[in-house]
Amino acid sequence: MTKTLVWFYYTIKRKVKPRQYGNNNMSSFKRFLNFILELFYPKFCLGCGKEGTWICSDCFEKIKALDSFYCPVCRKRLPNGEICKTCSGKTKLSKFFAAARYESPLIKKAVHKLKYNFIKDLAPPLSSLIINFLKNFNFDSDFLIIPVPLHKSREHWRGFNQANELAKEISKSLRVPLDSNELTKIKNVPPQVEVKDYQKRKENIQGAFRVKRPELLRNKRVILIDDVYTSGSTMEECAKVLKRAGVKEIWGVAAIAKF
Repeated sequence: MTKTLVWFYYTIKRKVKPRQYGNNNMSSFKRFLNFILELFYPKFCLGCGKEGTWICSDCFEKIKALDSFYCPVCRKRLPNGEICKTCSGKTKLSKFFAAARYESPLIKKAVHKLKYNFIKDLAPPLSSLIINFLKNFNFDSDFLIIPVPLHKSREHWRGFNQANELAKEISKSLRVPLDSNELTKIKNVPPQVEVKDYQKRKENIQGAFRVKRPELLRNKRVILIDDVYTSGSTMEECAKVLKRAGVKEIWGVAAIAKF
């Protein structure tokens, strides 16, 4: 029941355009939807259960956020960001950062709620953990933010792409342009979470992505955003396609990762 209400709320919020009701009426309509949602599905902190927000300020401050780049292959901490010499030939990523470890119970729960309970309100706090690290860098005009895409059918089922929700927040905060269109998923493969074997994960995702217009990404530097990094197969496949399109540098970034 609650999942249905959340799905209904975000579907209506996404589908209804301001011109259909006028800006004032639209705001009233969205306030009404918020009221209905919170009446049947009130927000409780995923950490302590306090009512009113999904992650309260006290619990947010207790999150052990990571503060360094890591090797996407051997997962070694890399203070200077450079990929290990022994691993550089095994990845298309130039740098890799994750905001928190997969074992972090609060962040893991938040990512799960974002993806499977359709709670888009969790994108801002999750993305803020990424922003707190990336804001320490200067990004030139040749940088783009690109989310790992979902297949159209999967995105339609969920109502949104969770990686894109994170990417939008990061783009807005860092003032780095967002491109959610050029990298697309063309194969509707089984979700990686359902494939346990590492080699089978690589095979499952192989050939699943393509770049629509490579000329638009040539010589760009990309911050590639995803919600979860486990085996790395999905992000590596995306990076391979982006490199083939002429992208000169790729930073892999995730909300949580297994180390």
